[in-house]
Amino acid sequence: MVPQPDHVLITNLVYRYAELVDSADFDALGEMFSDAVLYAGGEPLRGAAAIRQNFVDWVRVYPDNGTPHTRHLTSNLIIEVAEPEDGGAAQTAAARSYVTVLQYGPGNTLTPIFFVRYFDEFHRVDGAWRFASRRYIEPASGPAADHLLKELGD
Repeated sequence: MVPQPDHVLITNLVYRYAELVDSADFDALGEMFSDAVLYAGGEPLRGAAAIRQNFVDWVRVYPDNGTPHTRHLTSNLIIEVAEPEDGGAAQTAAARSYVTVLQYGPGNTLTPIFFVRYFDEFHRVDGAWRFASRRYIEPASGPAADHLLKELGD
């Protein structure tokens, strides 16, 4: 495999998050954030089990295919990789992006149901980029009752 630049590896990590939410792979999401902090409102979440449970508690999963019937569309991704002073490999980075969530809901309609801004921090662990933190900022919800099991602000 050809080595990829840091910004490509980080972009893939951001997009992988969306893929995992849309496939309801909450175990993998917990692992993705196992050494990170997730700020999703309320108390910060730490550890794979707590982060996995957060998704289980919040995201409605449909029995027909075991997913939330969503597509998280990430846009306006801006990545800033910290320049190391010693000239070696970068060890930290930050990113910000917009996310719009579409849902194929009841009545066979495709509806924009949610948008949010993500502010992410990354660190290199054993040579691989990992999330250090993710903050959800300015969430706004449309008809999200078919996606979320709780009201925003709960």
